[in-house]
Order: sequence, then structure tokens, then C-alpha cells
Amino acid sequence: MRLFGTSSSGKPHYSAKAYCFLNDTFSIPSEDLGAPVIAVNYSSITALRDVLEKHQVHTVISTLAVVDADSALAQKNLIQAAVEAAVTQRFVVSDWGPAYTAAQTNDSPRVKWRLESFDILASTDLERRRFSLGVFMDYWGMNAFKSHLEPFAWAVDLENKVAAIPGSGNEPVVFTHSYDVARFVVAALDLPKWERHSFVVGDKLTWDDFLTIAEEVRGCKFEVVHDTVEQLRNRQPTFLPAIKFLESHEETSAMLSAIGIWSSQGVFNLGYGRSLNVLFPEIKPLKVKELLEKEWGGRNT
Repeated sequence: MRLFGTSSSGKPHYSAKAYCFLNDTFSIPSEDLGAPVIAVNYSSITALRDVLEKHQVHTVISTLAVVDADSALAQKNLIQAAVEAAVTQRFVVSDWGPAYTAAQTNDSPRVKWRLESFDILASTDLERRRFSLGVFMDYWGMNAFKSHLEPFAWAVDLENKVAAIPGSGNEPVVFTHSYDVARFVVAALDLPKWERHSFVVGDKLTWDDFLTIAEEVRGCKFEVVHDTVEQLRNRQPTFLPAIKFLESHEETSAMLSAIGIWSSQGVFNLGYGRSLNVLFPEIKPLKVKELLEKEWGGRNT
């Protein structure tokens, strides 16, 4: 059995193949998942270990949203529980974003928390894996294709026909839909040997390319500004009308600044050589143009 620690990004993995979800008692989805949900207390390593052993969980795939110290501790506890569980052999750490390194630690505390989990996992005997996907494509087409992510369209606002491009706009960015991530991850689970870090590449284009497609789909030119790296380092990103705030204005500003800096530095640019696309060419991921056309094509306003 495979088991997931879930956030909003956890559902697609289940839809691709049958799994058992691990959730905490305060965030069990109200809708019918069509899958068993096991309520646990992430503060108890013993309780987590017992769940893993009771259900004979060989592989843990963490999709916990590691966004603060509490969620970071939850993942660390899950790792320790997997270490203590005699039946658990493999662990996928929650990452699901760019292939950041310690160089990005100063841009966001989330990087520090996630890297700490990587380091803890590396000190264990568990077979481990990390998946990087660039940016979730879902944000620019939440209705076109099924998605369980929360809306967070940034850089290009198709609804209001405006854009705030980070940096020059010429750096390649990888965009991958969450359901394509699920398809690649499920395929990779049956590989006899795991690479410790794998990429999933849905589509690769620059923000300028993305903007060109968006303007073609919407049938007009957008109002465009460019956020400089200096502006982003000062946490002064441009707020587009469609942006959905996080917990606060300050947190949203910090996040927009960080991902804008990473865009300009090429952190979201993943190479095909290390990608699961090479191993599973039969999986054809969604492209940005297809998503935008289905979501926004034919709209008159």
C-alpha cells in the first residue's frame, strides 16, 4: 500500500491510482473522496508509526503543504514514523515545486523548512525521492481541467488582461498540471530503483511566450509591467487584480516576490535529462496553450 499525507495537492495522486490517504483530524475533506481517509495526529510519532504498520504501508508519499514551522514539524514526524515502521521502505518528501537549493533559503522560509526535511530523510535508511515540477499550470485554468489546488494565478492575469512579468520575461519556466504530476508519480512508483530527485516537465516556455499565447487566446494586447529583481527583493511586487491573497498581504507579497525572483533566476527551469518524461514517453502532458484555449478561448469579455 502507498499512503499520502495530504494537502490540496494530494487528491490527483489518488485519482490516478488507488491509494490510502493520510490526513489530520482537522482537514478531512467534506466531499466523498471515494478512498479511505485515516485521521491521525501529526504531533504523535508513535501514532503515525502505528498507522503505517497497521495498514502495511510500504511507500509514503507526503503531499503536506510545508508552509510554516508547524507543517514542517508534521512532515519531520511523518519521516521519523516511517523510519520506525518496520514495513515502510520508501518515502517521497513533500516538495512539488521548483528544484530549489540552499541558494534560495533567503528568499522564503519555506525553502529552509523543506530542505531540513530533505536532510533528515537523507540521514535515514529509507529509499527516498523528491519530485520537482516547476510551477503548477492549474492556476491559469482552474475550470478547464479538474484541479484541487487553490487559485493563485500570478504574472499573467487572463481575466483582467493584465500582466506583471518578473525579471526580463525571457527565462524558461516549466509549467506542469497537477494531474500530469500524478500520472508520472504513479508510473515511477513501480520502478525497481529510485533516483533521489526527479523532474516532471509539462511544458516549458518563457513568461513572454506565455503572455503571447494569453493575448492570442483573449484576442487583445494586455497591459504589461515588468517587476525588476531589485523591486522583488524589496518585496514590492505588482499585485494583479486576480491574485488570491494568502493569510495576509505581507505573506502574499513575500510569496510573489520569492517566486518572481526564482523565475528571473531560472529556478523554475528544469532539464528534460532528469525528467520522468524520458522514462515514460507514453505519458503526454498538458500544454499551456491547450489549457488556456480551453479555459479562456471564445470569451468576449
